[in-house]
Amino acid sequence: MENTSKNRTENPFARDENWRFARVSDLFAERFSDAPQISQKIIAACGEIARSLAAGTSGFIGEIDGKCVYCDIAPEAASVCEYRSSDSEKLPPKTPGLSMKFFADRIASGIRETNLLTLPDDVVFEKPFVLVHWISASDAELLTAARIRIGARSRAKFCEYFLPVPGTETPPRSRVLSRTEFILGENAELRTDCVQTLDEAAEIFRMEKYALTAGANLHAASFGLGGARARTTTDLELNGENAFADVRTLNIASGTQEIDWRTIQHHAAPNAESHLLCKNALLGNAKTIFAGNILVDEIARGTAAVQSCRNLILSETAEAHSLPGLEISASDVRCSHGATTGTLDPEQLFYLLQRGLPETEARRLLTLGFMDEIVSAGASEQTAELVRAAIAKKFV
Repeated sequence: MENTSKNRTENPFARDENWRFARVSDLFAERFSDAPQISQKIIAACGEIARSLAAGTSGFIGEIDGKCVYCDIAPEAASVCEYRSSDSEKLPPKTPGLSMKFFADRIASGIRETNLLTLPDDVVFEKPFVLVHWISASDAELLTAARIRIGARSRAKFCEYFLPVPGTETPPRSRVLSRTEFILGENAELRTDCVQTLDEAAEIFRMEKYALTAGANLHAASFGLGGARARTTTDLELNGENAFADVRTLNIASGTQEIDWRTIQHHAAPNAESHLLCKNALLGNAKTIFAGNILVDEIARGTAAVQSCRNLILSETAEAHSLPGLEISASDVRCSHGATTGTLDPEQLFYLLQRGLPETEARRLLTLGFMDEIVSAGASEQTAELVRAAIAKKFV
């Protein structure tokens, strides 16, 4: 009993509501070292994939274990945008919410390079910018950070991928700490997505922030498919009148995975609109957690905000936890939240089985149908292909 009390006192996550339902007992475990030197063999293994991913983009940046190794900005984009990898600009000055300060401080104190992408005013980029993080090191804590600024009235697409190094025989037991910040100028438009398919031994703690000024338009999709433990916090700030945000996430957890998404929709200006949708599918002994809060300031009259979580349980031993919430200080608002949990429709499953499909394939197809509105919302077809391939592996 004495040791239990001592551990609770020393672990600030243990009684923190922002970590409710999550496994927190080993968050301070000192089993991770700094990232080692990257071998030429690993760089070569990623090279061919880098060339493939870079094709048809406005710009491609590839990191291995937090170190920028590939950078290819298309000529038409290089003439107007600015990209640099720098350790002089820390991310960001404002302390993150949702109890992620511990991880943000570790990034700020140990980051080697920050990816900085600045797009000017009044420019349209039809092809996406792509940032890939390959993870190869084992028993290491790997740090990565990025800040993307979209100029006023500009339009852009941005894709971020967290991927294992191909051909790795032993899945690396690494911990990834990531922070990405998007700043949208007036009437700017951004479509962005993030895909995470790390090996089953890895952990990842992601912090993403979106700051929207007047008239800015955001469409964001994220896909959590890998890692033994994956936590993402999304801090959405609508700081300008008539800003609009549509944020969606898809998580598929299997085995003993824990996938955790915590969000804030902060309305700090009048007449802004936000939509947030989370879909989780669970197999095996997996656990998913969704906790979201719509926060409306007194000044934010005319706010329209929706938050929804839908869980699809594919195993009797899986756990899905949903914690939606509202904090409204303004009048004349339209806000709603809700969460549902269910299983596959038995009649639809029976229909497919009667037509000769194996049960595993039938369950996969029905799950894809449940997820398709998020899969198709990605910023590029390349993202959709990557996600569908990762989903298929869950049903092998």
